[in-house]
Formats: sequence, C-alpha cells, structure tokens
Amino acid sequence: MLERPALDTVAAACAWLRAREREKPFLLWLHGFEPHEPYVPAAEFLALAQGNPYLGEVAALDHALGELLRAMPNRRKLVAAESADTVAD
Repeated sequence: MLERPALDTVAAACAWLRAREREKPFLLWLHGFEPHEPYVPAAEFLALAQGNPYLGEVAALDHALGELLRAMPNRRKLVAAESADTVAD
C-alpha cells in the first residue's frame, strides 16, 4: 500500500484539479495517513506540536487539508475524519 505524507497526496490532488475538465462534475476522495505509527512528522510540525510526535502528525494533516481547501474555492466540501490510533498520555 502506498503511504505518503498528506502534503504529497494533496499536491497530486491539486494537480488533478487543475488538469480536469472544469465543466464536468467530480468527486474527489483523499485519504491522509497521518496520524499513524510510526509518528515521524516533519520538523516544522513537530515544533508546532511542542515536541509531541502524534500531535505533529495531526498538525501536518491539518496543514495539508488547508492547502486542499484553498485549492477548491466556491465548491461544496465534506471533510470526515477517523483515527483508530489510541494515544495514552
């Protein structure tokens, strides 16, 4: 199974959005793998999460979704989330 950072997935989706026929309706479904073990967020997101790797991955996914939503102005959107990971503090 292909697992890649959400930013890479969103970049591919944005490229598809730019290339598609604009007059045709579409459904875009994306899956972000973050947060899942092993938790290894990029340094900028780890810093945002004050060193918590799980929350760093949450921040990375949040950032990627923001990029996607900005690429789709004036469109109806549905965003759903679920994570089976359990993090004990």
